[in-house]
Amino acid sequence: MTMEKWDTMSGFSKRMEYLRKGGARHLGEAMEEFLLEASYENHCASVDKRDARPMTGRERKMKHDFLQGIRRDLKSVEYLSEPLSGRNYYDSRFWFDGQDVAAALGKGDVLTILRLCLYSLPADKTREYADAILDELHSFYAMKGEEIQVVRKFGPWVLHDSLGISH
Repeated sequence: MTMEKWDTMSGFSKRMEYLRKGGARHLGEAMEEFLLEASYENHCASVDKRDARPMTGRERKMKHDFLQGIRRDLKSVEYLSEPLSGRNYYDSRFWFDGQDVAAALGKGDVLTILRLCLYSLPADKTREYADAILDELHSFYAMKGEEIQVVRKFGPWVLHDSLGISH
């Protein structure tokens, strides 16, 4: 399959347009082409069971710059904690409040980050990240005097339970 056909079949260009219209930063034509090619190479490696083409030096630099930009954007979110000073309530006298956080970081955006981490990480890191998220949730609810419990099923009956098969 050609990269052009992959673009059409996968909807890559349409998703890029959707993200831009949704407020994502503009990547530039070269970066978008790089991401399309990376998506195509990963698809071919997983579906066609062939090795992906090795990246050139320029492509490695683009990957580095792309990931560095994401790291910088995510670290910038921490600036919000300064004017909020840990407050989690609304007061019309405040310059910044939780409503500003909700406007800047929509629930869908936060869930996208969590999903991306949990479903894209290497298998040996997934549990570590998921447990850290659960620890944060535990602390959040504990401060409110509530408890949360996590029940993990294991063993051969997990699949049966998820399919609704009684034993």
